[in-house]
Amino acid sequence: MNVPAERFRMWYEQEKGVVLDIGDRHYRVIYPDPSVDPFFGGNSVASTGSTTFPAGKWQTTFGTMVLQVQNGHIRGVYTHDNGRITGTLNGRRLVCRWFEAPSYRPTHDAGECYFDFSKNGKTFTGKWRYSFGTGKWDGEWSGYRIDGRNGGR
Repeated sequence: MNVPAERFRMWYEQEKGVVLDIGDRHYRVIYPDPSVDPFFGGNSVASTGSTTFPAGKWQTTFGTMVLQVQNGHIRGVYTHDNGRITGTLNGRRLVCRWFEAPSYRPTHDAGECYFDFSKNGKTFTGKWRYSFGTGKWDGEWSGYRIDGRNGGR
């Protein structure tokens, strides 16, 4: 299912988790334990001191990614499999979840990731895995800023 961006909505309901509307379908990703919920305990201000960091355009392992900061949460899209990402920033680490076409659901089309941003805000390195919870990381995910913010390339 390839869903146009205007038919994709995602929001967070405290103690209920992330809610996704994809096309005509409604999904809820529930976090029974707040310690594994990426929306608890983070803050939106990185060491750069900017409340909008890491918003902007990035070239990454999985294509071009655009991140936005909204009410302390980070949301974004990337080109690989019409990907979506959401998470929170804790210091320079973005703890996030990714969702991709066609199903936008675990175990093959959703999972967890984290990005560690450089001190200058121009690059990040991180890891990703399928599904949610514990387990080994399945691969690397890195990127560099391409929009000129924070002195990017």
